[in-house]
Amino acid sequence: MKYVVSHALPDKQDASVKAHTDIDRFLSAEGFKTLTFATRSGNNKLSRQFNRLRSISNLAKIVQPADTLVVQYPIYSSDLDTDRFYQRVIVQAAHKIAIVHDLPFLRDSFPPVESDLKKEVARLNLFDVVIVHNEAMKQKLSEVGLKARIVILGLFDYYSPTINEQPHTKAISGKILFAGNLTKSKFVTSLKSDKLVQYHLWGGIADESALDASVDYHGIVPSDELPQYLTNGWGLVWDGEATDSVTGLGGEYLRYIDPHKTSLYISAGVPVIVWKKAGVAKFIEDNNLGMAIDSIDEIPERIQNLSQQQYAAIMDSVQNMQQRLIDGSMIKTAVRAAEKNQ
Repeated sequence: MKYVVSHALPDKQDASVKAHTDIDRFLSAEGFKTLTFATRSGNNKLSRQFNRLRSISNLAKIVQPADTLVVQYPIYSSDLDTDRFYQRVIVQAAHKIAIVHDLPFLRDSFPPVESDLKKEVARLNLFDVVIVHNEAMKQKLSEVGLKARIVILGLFDYYSPTINEQPHTKAISGKILFAGNLTKSKFVTSLKSDKLVQYHLWGGIADESALDASVDYHGIVPSDELPQYLTNGWGLVWDGEATDSVTGLGGEYLRYIDPHKTSLYISAGVPVIVWKKAGVAKFIEDNNLGMAIDSIDEIPERIQNLSQQQYAAIMDSVQNMQQRLIDGSMIKTAVRAAEKNQ
């Protein structure tokens, strides 16, 4: 049997759980059965602990030595129960594949805490193959001791029930679209629309009045529905407090990851504007899916200097990639590659 194992996720309207549920959806079409490690079940600490142990025991009975297991990494539980899960459930399978969503040792501290780094690398080394976001993440994990075979994903897929198809006859748009946790993305309070660029924001924010009056704020929209609102513009991938650079912990982490909002934008049929030093920037440039910039201040001039022919070529590339993401082609291809020669 082939299984994809997820941990229990919160029921949220934002995109924080969508990458996991989309992978479950796409791999089920490839013959994988979904299993869940019940990390959140229970009304108090004691009941959750009991339910985690019961879940581990049940999963250990289901998984057989000839099986293939795909695990969505990391598992968010206590260290003790996480290691129990790996040692009792994962290691007994014949073929073990990890799909990296996040690397907490890079995300939560810079420089990384050595003990956290070693703990995560040891867990990842229990797998035969680790699927990572991009070349930068591959290189980083290899540097810190990952011995498992590495497969690069490229971009996360993004299931959407509708497809926005934008004709190339439209004038090049100056609409800049940004969706995400606006409270965390403090740079949005510095954005100002003008005759060349107009900013449109979606997501939760603690104080809407902190936004400039020239910026259009559209509130919170469920992640599956959001692509239909993102039309005729450019999706912005940025982080931190400033518009002229991406600094701090968020900036360091952006060097290694493919933010899920990148896939959101492309699945909506819009090209991407991304920080030039982001881990996903090379993929965007190599596949002609938008532009990479050092500063948000560059955007008006970059759009002004774009020819209609260049824009049409970008939109062709976006529409081709859009269909691939909606179909789950990226994760299906990566898992097939991971399954080979095992």
